[in-house]
Amino acid sequence: YFLGFLTDVSSRHHAEERLREAELTFRTMVEQNPAVFYVQELHPEDPSRAITTYVGPGDEELTGYERQATAADPELWRRLVHPDDRERVFAADAASNTDGSDSFSEEYRIVRKDGRVVWVLDEARLVRPEGRDPYWQGFQLDITARKEAEQRLQDAHEHLRLMVDSALDAVVSMDVEGVITGWNPQAEATFGWSAEEVIGRSLVETIVPHVHRAAHLEGLRHWRETGEGAVLNARIEIQALRRDGRLIPVELAIVPVAVGEETIFSAFIRDISERKRAQEDLERALEVEREAAARLRALDEMKDTFLQAVSHDLRTPLAAILGLAI
Repeated sequence: YFLGFLTDVSSRHHAEERLREAELTFRTMVEQNPAVFYVQELHPEDPSRAITTYVGPGDEELTGYERQATAADPELWRRLVHPDDRERVFAADAASNTDGSDSFSEEYRIVRKDGRVVWVLDEARLVRPEGRDPYWQGFQLDITARKEAEQRLQDAHEHLRLMVDSALDAVVSMDVEGVITGWNPQAEATFGWSAEEVIGRSLVETIVPHVHRAAHLEGLRHWRETGEGAVLNARIEIQALRRDGRLIPVELAIVPVAVGEETIFSAFIRDISERKRAQEDLERALEVEREAAARLRALDEMKDTFLQAVSHDLRTPLAAILGLAI
């Protein structure tokens, strides 16, 4: 006869089904994720290095090599790293394998099979499972677009810096508290302060004349409360204070610039001392000309008066002489 028994394996089947669903979810996540996942085992003979044992989908698109080429050739990853980045990346890799670190994170360039250079973010965590040797689990993400955007932004900042540094006007920046944050070379020449001496100091203590300091502080307070300023986005003429205590006439334009959630005030300041002197010289010349013209008019009037008098005084004697001559 047969002797048997029945066991309820519903829970096991449910667990296996959940495991299959989890594996499918994980596989879908890996395959659709833009990052390339990988696993590395520590090198048995060289603890400073690791051997790639698994590379997920997307590796071929990232590197141009077949998916398992990196796993088949342990040296391929090292050859892929851009020559200019190898020393830094390899040193970080060796350090993460030997100094007890549980994480690795580097941004570097790789050279694809077709020769194109790609920036990658490479991050990994050291997994320490029970009953087996630890291994690295990480991913590589193509960040070329981000790096190119950062480079364009950096180039734009550099272009702006060069424009400000080469500007003929003094360009002075300050924050909403009136603290100097920018000071170009022309500002150094105009006011006699170096950038190192004034950046971080209050503008009111450097180039604002004593007579205008109260109004300057009140204007800042009013802007912080209302966002309005009487002298913003306008060109005015005012006096500024040099380091040697001399007051100079300047043409001033202040523009508020939003930088993220902060506001920076950029002041464009032009020393108009020469223009003022030229205007004064012109006004003096015009005054001299007006005085000379007045003197000429007076002389002309004196001439007319003299001729009228002479004509009147000579008219009678001349008439008698003409009568005798007839």
